[in-house]
Amino acid sequence: MPAAIEWAAIGAVALALRLVHVWQFRDTPAFDHLVCDGVAYDAWAREIAGGQWLGTTVFYQAPLYPYFLATIYASVGRDLAVVRVVQAALGAAACVFLGVAGTRFFGRRVGLLAAGLLAVWPSAVFGDGLVQKSALDVFFLCALLAAVATAIDSGRPMRWIVPGVVLGALALTRENALAFLPLIAGYILLRAREGGRALAWFCLGVTVLLAPAAVRNWVVGGGLHVTTSQFGPNFFIGNNERATGGYRPLKYGQSDPRFERRDATELAERALGRPLQPAEVSSYWTGRALDFIAREPAAWLRLVGRKAVLLVNRIELGDAEDQYTYGDWSTELALLNPILNFGVLVPLAVAGLVLTWGRGTLLAGLLGVYALTVVATFVMARYRHPVLPLLILFAAAAAFELGRASPRRRVIAAVLAAAIAIPANWPVVAESSVRAGSLYNLGRVVQDEPGRLDEAAEYYRKAIAYEPGYALAHSNLGTVLERRGRLDDARAAFLRAVALEPDRPEYAYNLAHVEAARGDGTAAIAAYERALTLDPAHADAHTNLGALLQQRGDLDAAVRHYHAAIVANPRQLEALNDRGIAFAQQGKLDAAIASFRAALAVDASNRSARENLAIALVESGHGAEAVPELEALLAREPNDVGLHAKLGALLASLGRIDPAIRHLESAVAIAERTGDATALAELRSRLAATREAAGGPRP
Repeated sequence: MPAAIEWAAIGAVALALRLVHVWQFRDTPAFDHLVCDGVAYDAWAREIAGGQWLGTTVFYQAPLYPYFLATIYASVGRDLAVVRVVQAALGAAACVFLGVAGTRFFGRRVGLLAAGLLAVWPSAVFGDGLVQKSALDVFFLCALLAAVATAIDSGRPMRWIVPGVVLGALALTRENALAFLPLIAGYILLRAREGGRALAWFCLGVTVLLAPAAVRNWVVGGGLHVTTSQFGPNFFIGNNERATGGYRPLKYGQSDPRFERRDATELAERALGRPLQPAEVSSYWTGRALDFIAREPAAWLRLVGRKAVLLVNRIELGDAEDQYTYGDWSTELALLNPILNFGVLVPLAVAGLVLTWGRGTLLAGLLGVYALTVVATFVMARYRHPVLPLLILFAAAAAFELGRASPRRRVIAAVLAAAIAIPANWPVVAESSVRAGSLYNLGRVVQDEPGRLDEAAEYYRKAIAYEPGYALAHSNLGTVLERRGRLDDARAAFLRAVALEPDRPEYAYNLAHVEAARGDGTAAIAAYERALTLDPAHADAHTNLGALLQQRGDLDAAVRHYHAAIVANPRQLEALNDRGIAFAQQGKLDAAIASFRAALAVDASNRSARENLAIALVESGHGAEAVPELEALLAREPNDVGLHAKLGALLASLGRIDPAIRHLESAVAIAERTGDATALAELRSRLAATREAAGGPRP
């Protein structure tokens, strides 16, 4: 059969499998509701498509995928089905590229088998259906391998510009691919005809893609960042005292990428006590990680060992979405997940490495270098995904090389394959735990949508069923139940979260909130105090505890907590306003006025603070200063009966009878329109009294 027909057939099968997979989960919440990185990429792409193509800050995440999405959005609108179809086509093309590379390095049969394996491999099918950059990762890696193979065969130096361009594109989707640069450069010098000229063309290709990103980062951020400024935080996440080998956000519960840059910057600036540039933020976190490595080398080596096991393990450690949950919707994944996984692939690939030793040097180098970059940071399915095509190539080679290898090589291959099979299949992470994370994310996505609280609660319950110790899922379930008015059930969920992770101030705070809603002030105060023991700078806890103490008449303690809240967050509006009320209750009207003015400096539109300011001014004998405050409120709410009545009464007390009457007449007219009989009678009486005090009726 002609090669073109073979490649077309494999590509068609790969495309069909991916389209069927997309079709099967089209009616699930996961199709239209993006999570974590997908949300960030989608928002970024919409900004680009809307004309903000340059942006205003240094890239924190790899930029090519959002621009890829933006191109689709600008062409056909924001249609996630179209995105997935385009990615399915790229995934099919990747299979063909891998087959071409396999044919060049190991022969036609290996190339065909490798292409076929990638076509059906469940993590590849799954990845191509996500709104995530993993679809581009595999496409560009396979294209790079095919481009290198083609350039070697051509013998023309100029052909090396293509691998350079593709590597640049890969680096703009997966930053650690830059580690391939010296390896491929060395390979060109050793193996390519006219190696010097070939290397020059290759470097030109890389530069064509990376230079615009670097220049753009320099223009908007004033620093040299070839791709992104994310290395430092990622390096720290994978190398610190609390690291597990997988992803853990810098702030607990803040795994949304919308918070990652902000949290990394705020924590670094707080530690150093000054504003920082992106490069300085990255350097701070890099330094923290290096300090840990130097201080606790034994602990770090154990951590590296765990990350190495996670890298080769059969479980796909999803951070946002996982292929096991999608297997409940996709027949392909349900059938293939148990069969085609790293537990099978890695031992076969190791055998292939041994059996082809000396012929796949570049491929082995790329595999090793990329693996090291992942272990240097942290492991999750999307991060290790680009090694899949390389592993498949070696596994396919093993299938055909075993029979013709020397007995010695066969023994070595078998021993090493058996050895790596142990960590590859060791139960380091349970599939149920991975499923729980995805279900939690689905619950979090639908939780804030109108009318979907019960659906969110069901996702949280399913997550808890898979992972009973999932404290964050218990806490979010409590939040949903509290919003549904099921306060006792919410309290039980929060108590479980606190029991599971008693050192988390957020859980104690949530428990306190529901205790207060249930009317148990004593329990609420105790829980708020527990939260503040764990986090003395928890502004919301100080504010709410202050409010409870204020209700109980302990004004001095309430003011202390309001002050602590304001110290923790000078823009804590509720604390500023409530502190003013407490000061007024203590008779400290000047302090109350200052606190209300501080609240208005934070939010000039806040009605409560402005109305309280007006009352305090009147009570302190500065009624004239209260007039413009009430007038400002009326400018925004001209049909508010109460404001007209208050301003009318105030003006009358100041002897400004005519404007007082006008406001009281407005209040009467509004009450007549709204049919408020009770207010109407009182307002008419007040208007008559004001007119009488002024010497009779006025027109």
